Amino acid sequence: SETRFQNVLEYRFSKDGRWLVYSASSKDSSADGMFAVETASGTATPLLTGGGDYQQAAFDDAGRQVAFL
Repeated sequence: SETRFQNVLEYRFSKDGRWLVYSASSKDSSADGMFAVETASGTATPLLTGGGDYQQAAFDDAGRQVAFL
């Protein structure tokens, strides 16, 4: 099935493809944040929300941690 995420600025997949992280920004900043998605379930979990400029996400080699600016 297909899942669509709104207002995505950039995204990255973990090396093993189990995780997707993406940053989102809306006109009124209500949907701004950095989110992690477990690709098997499609469940999105907010990592950080609110107005901001979230970018350059990177996973560690094991795919268990993510860092972003």
